[in-house]
Amino acid sequence: MRVVLAGHRGGSRNDSCGPPGPRALLAGKKDLDRGKYQAAIEELKQATQLMKTNANAWNYLGLAYHHTGQAREAIAAYQQALKEDASRRCRWCITISAIAFGTEQAGFVGSGAQ
Repeated sequence: MRVVLAGHRGGSRNDSCGPPGPRALLAGKKDLDRGKYQAAIEELKQATQLMKTNANAWNYLGLAYHHTGQAREAIAAYQQALKEDASRRCRWCITISAIAFGTEQAGFVGSGAQ
């Protein structure tokens, strides 16, 4: 016997139960893990809009930007993650981004962190 829930279309990655912010975060993380960086950016941008203080969402968004060569966006996302949770390892991400992209952004390393 097959049970179909009202309103359930099946097959779509956003059909999961739960709030849209965590769904977008999970979908973005899965895309990031699969190397689908542009798709991850779209999901994680939505996650950061819905959960503005979620350091994980910002950090994953930074990683996705980093993988697509978007240095300024990556560093900005890492900085926001660090702002939301100063204990995170985002300082390392900012430093690696600055080195990898040859930017002068390294001055931001440690801002807001203890």
